[in-house]
Amino acid sequence: MTSPFARFSCAILVALSSLGVAVQSRGAALAFDYPLDAAPRAAAPKGPAVCRPKQLVQYRGTRVKLEPPSPVFEPFVGRLQRFEETLVEIGTRVYGRAPAAMVHVGTYVCRNVEAEQSHLSEHAFGNAIDVTAFRFPALDSAASKTSRLPRALRSAFTVSVRSYRSTRGAAGERHRRFFLELSQALREEGLFRTAIGPADARHRSHLHLDMAPWSYVRL
Repeated sequence: MTSPFARFSCAILVALSSLGVAVQSRGAALAFDYPLDAAPRAAAPKGPAVCRPKQLVQYRGTRVKLEPPSPVFEPFVGRLQRFEETLVEIGTRVYGRAPAAMVHVGTYVCRNVEAEQSHLSEHAFGNAIDVTAFRFPALDSAASKTSRLPRALRSAFTVSVRSYRSTRGAAGERHRRFFLELSQALREEGLFRTAIGPADARHRSHLHLDMAPWSYVRL
């Protein structure tokens, strides 16, 4: 007999597929267990979501400041810290320094999945983040004088998920390289199980990253 959890996973995957999301379903073959894998996610299809999050902690960022500081599921902190390390590496390689801040529009939010109202969103557990931009500090005067970066990228700047593709010139080339490397890392390094970005019409302005008990990627 099919378990409620398996039926739930199937329903979510079908809903995502219907929206054109590239789903990589691994079910029991997920590479590792995660504390929320067995948490009930069923919700009443009508009316407001009912959330009972556990182990929420206020997180401010470790290597990269989280802007604004926000509540997240405590084990999710480790995923964010790994993501920050990746941001530091890629930012240093592409722009000559690490980002100072990661800007987002939501971690814990009590709501259902937009595409499947009968199930809770990972945001309802503090198990997701919607990242909109990265803020970089100015290079110091010595580094700025010797840098090969475009002049606009030697000063402080913000690169956003929504607009990086439309930036012209050498600065735009750097931004596209940054997001290309970041997308590759999200696909290959197992930082999160879910990673959805501008390739999906509902995520043109942000990267949705979470640790749901299945895997799907569309960046």
